[in-house]
Formats: sequence, C-alpha cells, structure tokens
Amino acid sequence: MERLMQIIKDNRHVAIKKDRSVRDLYNLSEIVGRGKFGVVYRCREKSTGLTFAAKFVKTTKKEDRKDVEREMEIMRMLQHPRLLQLYDAFDDGKHEMCLILELIEGGELFERVIDDDFVLTERACAIFMRQICEGVQFMHSKNVLHLDMKPENVLCLTRTGNRIKLIDFGLARRFDPARPLQVLFGTPEFVAPEVVNFEPVGYGTDMWSLGVICYVLLSGLSPFMGDTDMETMSNVVIAEYDFNDAAFDEISEDAKDFIRKLLIKKKEDRMRVEESLKHPWIQGISRGKNPSRRRDSLDQAKENLRDFVVRWSESPRHSVNLSSIKEELRGIHVSLSATGDAFLHGARKGSAESSCSVDSDASRLCTASPSTKKRRIQRREQEGVLSFVEPHRTTSTYRSEESLLRFSKRLMPGEALEHAWIKGTSKAEGEKPLPDLNKAQLKRYVVRRRWRKGRNCLIALKRMGATWEKLRKGSL
Repeated sequence: MERLMQIIKDNRHVAIKKDRSVRDLYNLSEIVGRGKFGVVYRCREKSTGLTFAAKFVKTTKKEDRKDVEREMEIMRMLQHPRLLQLYDAFDDGKHEMCLILELIEGGELFERVIDDDFVLTERACAIFMRQICEGVQFMHSKNVLHLDMKPENVLCLTRTGNRIKLIDFGLARRFDPARPLQVLFGTPEFVAPEVVNFEPVGYGTDMWSLGVICYVLLSGLSPFMGDTDMETMSNVVIAEYDFNDAAFDEISEDAKDFIRKLLIKKKEDRMRVEESLKHPWIQGISRGKNPSRRRDSLDQAKENLRDFVVRWSESPRHSVNLSSIKEELRGIHVSLSATGDAFLHGARKGSAESSCSVDSDASRLCTASPSTKKRRIQRREQEGVLSFVEPHRTTSTYRSEESLLRFSKRLMPGEALEHAWIKGTSKAEGEKPLPDLNKAQLKRYVVRRRWRKGRNCLIALKRMGATWEKLRKGSL
C-alpha cells in the first residue's frame, strides 16, 4: 500500500488515456464485483507487477460519461491513506470507460466485525470511527462532501487487519459554503434530515451519516429504520432516537455523547469532523484512558449486527432518488416535492430505477422498540410529518377515510361499494370541513403535476438529441 501511495503521489494527475486500450498496459483476470455501473476485474500492471481493480463503466449516455469524469476529478483531489485511490483511467471513445483503482480485499467493515474470529469491543468501534473521521476530515479539507456514507462504503484493507478505506465517490460533490447545494439522493437509513427536506446540505450532512454508522456499529440496531423507506425518511426528519435497548447497557456515556453530538436535526449544531476527532471517546484511544468495559466483548451488539448485515444484504443497497419517496409523505414533504431541478443536475442518472421499499419482514430485524415507535408517532403528529403506511396516526376526524385506506387492498369491488364511507352512512361527519385539504392546496397539486409532466417531456426530448432549433424546424 505504501508503494502504491508513493507512486500516486509522484504521478499526481491521472489523465484519461483515449489512445490506448486498458489491455495494452494491464493483464485482466477474474471478476471481483458487479453492479449497475458495470463489472470490476482484478488486474496486474505489466510494467510494475502491481495489482489493481479495473472498474468498467458503461457510458452509453452523455450524462453517464459526465458522472464518471466528475468522480475522477474528485478522486484526483483525495490522495489520503483512508480514501480509495485512483491510479489510471481509459476511454475507448465508444460506450465504456475504465478506472484503475486501488484493490481492497478485506471486505465491508460490518462483515468483518461479525466474523467469529473478531472480538467486537467498544474500543474497536472507536478505532474504526476515528479512521472514518480521518478520511472525512481530509475530504472536507478539500471542500468535498461524500453524501453517501453508509456501511457498504467502508471497507477493510485486509481480511485480518483493522485499517479501513472509504470508497464510492460517485455521489460526492465539491462544496462552496457561499453557494447553497441541494441534493435529492442518498440511502434513506443514513441520509440527513436536510436531504429529505431538500434544504441546503453542508459538512454536517456527512457527520449525520457518521452518527448513524456509529450507532449501528455499537449496537447492531438502526436508529431510524422503518418498515418502508417512506417511514424511515419520516423518522429521519423528526430525528427521534434513544439508547434504551439492552445493547446499549454496556456502552459508555462518552460513546453515547459522541452519537448525540452528531445526530442533531439542525446541521449547524452537529460536531464538525475536527471536533469529532478531539472528542473524549476518540481521544481516549490514543491516551489509553479506556475503562475496562470498553474492552469487553459486545456480544449483544454482534448478534444484532449479524441480523443487520443479513437484512442489509437482502434489501436494495444502492442510493435512490429520494424525490420518488418524498411525494408519498405529508406535511412539509409535499410542500417541497415541486422542486426537482436540482436532482436532474446533481443526482446520479438511473437512481430513479432503484426500489423505494424494503421488505417488511426483513426490516423488523433492526427496528426501534415499541416505546420509541410510540414517541415517533407523537412527534410526527406534532410536526405534521405523517406517513400513509400507518393511517391510524391521522386524527379522529378521518376515521372512516382511514378505514378505507387501511383495507382498500383487501376489499372486493362490490364490498367497496358497500363501505360506510362510500354509502354515506357517516354523512354528518363527512360534511365537516377538511382543514388539511382545501381548494387552493388541490390547485397547487394539479399545477405541480402538470409542471412535472412538462419537465419530464423536455428531458425526454433532450435525451433524443432535440434542440430548440430542431423543434422550431420540426426536424426531430
């Protein structure tokens, strides 16, 4: 690894080779990974004998090529031992690009800690979190936001060691604090409230994700996990969580304080990455001020983590277009759903095809306790963040409507016609004014729908190669 870092440092700028084939300089061997982007091969450089990962990316669309070029531009800036390194790049000039990357063979961090031969302790968790923070600190020092921090993007360097690497900069963005940046992509369990609310993101957006990762690592529980992505996002918005589970009984107050200072709803109030590295929980590692219980095995957390990894591996694991989920939320979410332009310019193309739901049986493996769910319901009602997945959270004014929503999928057409709400048996109740649904709001909804259809039509025309000149001449 040290040799690779020195080579990359000496050859700082990685230019795309358009006149050479990757096979001219590298010997490709077995496939080590697949994804929506393409295929990853193990390869060996002919001149040095160094082993790398060759990531082939399909670039059939101009947007795909721009995404890869942006990712390369960011990776050139991020030369740090905690970050995945870019070594070389090729472009065949047709429909495929190849990135030569550092080969990481240790697997995902969470899969490493659940191995039988790994003893999970609070001290080990703190060591992992310190390394993650070091990588994020370097990114932030270069004014780069990762924006997709999650377990699968934290890899172990080897199968037996404890050194980690942060990977996947496909959604990373250069950040200028003077220019607001809004995004509508991410992984619902780990995304920050400002992303869901389509508010400007910042350095604190990555720090929120670090807080969620730390919570999961220490307990094996997901702090905001719901039965669907829609419910998960509403939990994120209210930022309601606790440490009441038995998995936290043996966790120190310093560790809980570290999480508390990251999982704060207002991003400006969260710890900055420099502050996180100076936190007593992290500092205690190097100073040797760890209580004995921090070296005790976290058996309950490890069992929970096994369940988490199983559920995570069986559910959709890629980032999604959050706008496709946001529209299903009430309250503040609906008021923001009309603004989609930033996603068109900032989100990774194709993410809208991702699944926006999680299998309910699998998601229950790591969800909150009943008491936490009850508090979330109350908090959502206070803040006006309601979810259709649990219609019983609506007010008593809509009992009959709620009943129809809850059972409509089970009713046969004839039974639906006999429903009390349809037949008008609750006529007196139905004549009450509906405070949350008036004509002005309905009009805004219709306008938004028309605007969205028009926008999608323009996008489709642009992808077909249309220009204003061609449209005027009718030559498309």
